[in-house]
Amino acid sequence: MAQFTRIFDQLLVAVQGRQVDDIRVLVKSYAQKNCHLILSALPEAC
Repeated sequence: MAQFTRIFDQLLVAVQGRQVDDIRVLVKSYAQKNCHLILSALPEAC
């Protein structure tokens, strides 16, 4: 979860600084981490 928060913080800084290349990379990382967190929260039977 800490890594998820760190990516979000980096994304916020990139958006504030209008760093388009960084935003693209960070949005992808953020989405992937979000999916991993959701999948890990699902019961084994799913």
